[in-house]
Amino acid sequence: MKPDQRRELRALLRSLPGDERSRASAAIRGSLLRHRAVREARCIATFDPIPGEPDLAPFQAELAAACQGAHTSPARFAFPRRESDGLAYYVVNESADLLPVDGYRFREPDPDRCERISPAEINVILVPGLAFAPSGEIRLGRGGGWYDRLLADPNLEATRLGVCFALQLRDNLPRDPHDQGVDEVITEACADP
Repeated sequence: MKPDQRRELRALLRSLPGDERSRASAAIRGSLLRHRAVREARCIATFDPIPGEPDLAPFQAELAAACQGAHTSPARFAFPRRESDGLAYYVVNESADLLPVDGYRFREPDPDRCERISPAEINVILVPGLAFAPSGEIRLGRGGGWYDRLLADPNLEATRLGVCFALQLRDNLPRDPHDQGVDEVITEACADP
């Protein structure tokens, strides 16, 4: 059942027109900027989007600008890197510190230039997925289990925000015992959190 749903959702995301994807991504970033947990966070774990995922690339600069206007310190941003023991997060200060991963369509932090942090240091984690239940209770990932293992870490006490387009919200998603959900799902259709 999960493989069929993944195929269907990947095809649906590929069919989303670029201009619609850009508008929806901007609206998602706007909702994140207004989210109380994000505004109060000292460390935000985000991700480098692959094709089909919301574009969060401008988010770091947008939040820094909002913090400057509010005279507060901007949060540190951490990005995941796949390592033998699961996802590890590294603080990334500039996009040049993200390196392309051979055979994949996303970038990971350069461990030689970035500081590794523990899950306990993360206040907010932005979680991608192919689909989410509207409640966030169930998340359908891409099948590797990377985020499920991270979200199950008892040291991760962060607010967990699923990030996706509204068309990725699904009722009746399958759930395996190891699957981890999120606290809330942010889409372009969100009202102000």
